[in-house]
Amino acid sequence: MTAKAKIRNTLLVAVGMGFGLFSFTGCNSNQSYETTSSGLLYRIINNEAQGDSAAPGKFMKVNVRTVINDSVVKETEDQWVPVRRSTGRQYDMMEGLALLSKGDSAEFKIPATHIYVQVLDVQDQQGYQAALAKASEHQKEIDAGIIKKYVDSVGAQAKMTDDGVAVIVHQAGEGETAQDGQSVSIMYTGKTLDGTVFDSNQDSSFNHTDPLAFQLGQGRMIPGMESGMKLLKKGAEATLVIPSTLAYGERGRPPHIQPNAVLLFDVKVLDVKDKE
Repeated sequence: MTAKAKIRNTLLVAVGMGFGLFSFTGCNSNQSYETTSSGLLYRIINNEAQGDSAAPGKFMKVNVRTVINDSVVKETEDQWVPVRRSTGRQYDMMEGLALLSKGDSAEFKIPATHIYVQVLDVQDQQGYQAALAKASEHQKEIDAGIIKKYVDSVGAQAKMTDDGVAVIVHQAGEGETAQDGQSVSIMYTGKTLDGTVFDSNQDSSFNHTDPLAFQLGQGRMIPGMESGMKLLKKGAEATLVIPSTLAYGERGRPPHIQPNAVLLFDVKVLDVKDKE
């Protein structure tokens, strides 16, 4: 493995990828580095420990900035990272993260790369799950406001699913609405709220123009797509406005789908039939 590949692998394992804006304060550029047993250089920028250091099996909520050759290449904000046991491999970030507690911030150094970490919280499995649930509920409220604003802006009447998907029906279709266990076949175009198309089987530039067929209730599609389809009939044309929590969530699918993005799907239902 090349040095560059090793650095990339370390970053992916340690913190994941995303975008955000935050700042690190109190950095002393004259402070010397210490070295972990795996060769990872580190220095503590702020030592404001509020509890025990992160042990394997716990979860850290962190802000992370990655700088390569003096250029910021990635930033994450408010991301939960599982703390695992050190593997002993060279430049093991887990070895460095285990030195930190809630309130701490530090710089880790790998050849040509600096990784700045702020620890916002440290929780065990139960606390982590509770924090995720609380954040999800908060995001649902945000998404609901965004969806209402969008529906009002286009002057449409929308049917709402129980989990918060807005279904704007342009053509009603015929027969019964689709149900779990049935197979549906659709043409679709997926867009962000600003109109950017990120996927479509109606646009040949995306290299797949066959109808999309899937069985409802099998979890093959994002939850918001399955939920919205259950308000539609064969022949229906509609726009599904899907909250981020039922789409790609806090990670998104960069570069086109940002974290916590509400999405639009224009769909045409070609067929609804029982599973053969």
